[in-house]
Amino acid sequence: MEQELGDDILTPSVKLEELDDDVMVTWGLITRNTYSDKQNEFNIDNVDIKGGYNGPTDSIKHEELDSDVGVKMEGDLATIETIPPVKQGELNLNDNAEVETCASSYSRNRQRNFENWKKTKAKVARNKGQMYTSYGTNQQVPARDVGPACKCGCFDKIGIVNIKEIFDYFWEIGDYDLQNAYISNLVTRVKIKRSRVKDRPSRKTRCLSYTLIHNNTVYSVCRIAFYNIHSISDHRVRTALEKQCAPGIIELDKRGRKSPASKISQVRRQSAIDHINSFPKVSTQDSEAKSPHMEYLPSDLNVNTMYALYLDWLSANGSEIQPVSNHYYRDVFNSEFNLGFEKLNNMG
Repeated sequence: MEQELGDDILTPSVKLEELDDDVMVTWGLITRNTYSDKQNEFNIDNVDIKGGYNGPTDSIKHEELDSDVGVKMEGDLATIETIPPVKQGELNLNDNAEVETCASSYSRNRQRNFENWKKTKAKVARNKGQMYTSYGTNQQVPARDVGPACKCGCFDKIGIVNIKEIFDYFWEIGDYDLQNAYISNLVTRVKIKRSRVKDRPSRKTRCLSYTLIHNNTVYSVCRIAFYNIHSISDHRVRTALEKQCAPGIIELDKRGRKSPASKISQVRRQSAIDHINSFPKVSTQDSEAKSPHMEYLPSDLNVNTMYALYLDWLSANGSEIQPVSNHYYRDVFNSEFNLGFEKLNNMG
């Protein structure tokens, strides 16, 4: 079955919102004319997809809770409401997109670079269907590829060139949650058309319908063709459907995102930062020439002395904030600041 969609295409509009630590993905049907070149909006006509694919295009917007941002649904049509300037930056899945990030400040300790970790590189390669070395087993996993054709003729109906473009687009998404949203939009639960059980009601009342979209054309395919074209398993499809909280809403993957029970709250950490900032800085020509990015505190101070003053500072202010430990205070001093202590001049 082929269905022409005209100028309207199925396009996922994904929005990250903090709702009691639960993050949701919103999926809607958006027309090409909905987008404009306004600030913080996404123009689908500017997307350069490898292979000339004109299918779904994704974008992520991460705003604060008080921002008036959303997807306004009117029937089957979703339009993007006015979006204020995004404070945390906007992530566009286009490979050529520029992401706004805050410049990292200098500190005494070497900063962790998560992007260069072997575990992070393996995860990125896995989500893109590329060959990678498993971080846990240290075994090399081959790259994904289109599977064998089914016996229903679905591959012939779509064409091998179009199949390759659909495959490339799915894995170029490179994000596990967006891929789940893509899958859940193409796999729907429908009532069974016939039952082979004659003497009693069948326990099976629904089945899954699989579709593909390419160049504004919808193809109805079998289960095997859908799995092999995307090079995914039945478990991946079931997981995507289980995460579908409501039509068009997908729950994000929570693996590895749980905060440890012993994590220091941001309020307690900020109290240590504010106290360290309260100390006056001293500078000399020699220190500025030697370390232009480092600031210096008076020579009669050290971290242990500063921590003792930190405890007195909280007590004097009548603060109900529980003080951090000496070890944590030192960690904040080394990771958030590039501070040293002025050395005494023993000459003369």
